Amino acid sequence: MRMSKYNPTANIYAFSDSFEVLNALNLQKSITPLYLEDINNENYYMTKSVEILLENKFIHHGDLILFAAGAPLAEVERKSWVRFKVV
Repeated sequence: MRMSKYNPTANIYAFSDSFEVLNALNLQKSITPLYLEDINNENYYMTKSVEILLENKFIHHGDLILFAAGAPLAEVERKSWVRFKVV
């Protein structure tokens, strides 16, 4: 949600396994929320989200995408990270 407040020209696709979070994201400007199970597995998340985005023609082969994941400060087991990938 923090990224959208800067009105980027790039599209923002937010994945979550929580319908509560998806509903909140749906109210934010320029964010397309999408459901994805097993969001805590980083490799699965990146692979599956690219598949979903390609299937729905939100992205195309050759596009550069940025993955950003963040965990609440209270959750010790989850981590925050940023990755770039060319599809």
